[in-house]
Amino acid sequence: MRKGNRTARRYLREAKSWLPCSGKQKRDILARIENVVNDYVDQNPDADYSEIMNRFGTPRQIAAAYVDDMDTEELLGQHRTMGIAGYGGSFAPLCGVVLNALYFFKKVLDK
Repeated sequence: MRKGNRTARRYLREAKSWLPCSGKQKRDILARIENVVNDYVDQNPDADYSEIMNRFGTPRQIAAAYVDDMDTEELLGQHRTMGIAGYGGSFAPLCGVVLNALYFFKKVLDK
């Protein structure tokens, strides 16, 4: 395996982690980033991570550039969806614990 392939995969994986969008959008954006990074690595097979960052910026910077180009409504809608899911993920178990506590408390009072 060439050094550049492994380095490019690392760079893409880190860029992916900075993209705050849905899976489909993320795949589309990553495909575009992957094309340019792979073209560079094909021309520079011994490129290391710092060379890729010097050419394209940090993974965070390249992700931010794509986010800047995203439609504001699209980005805010995705953020809201992710936020609701996040609250639901932590709220449901808490409700379960509270309901169980109330059930057992009522049982104790009824005895």
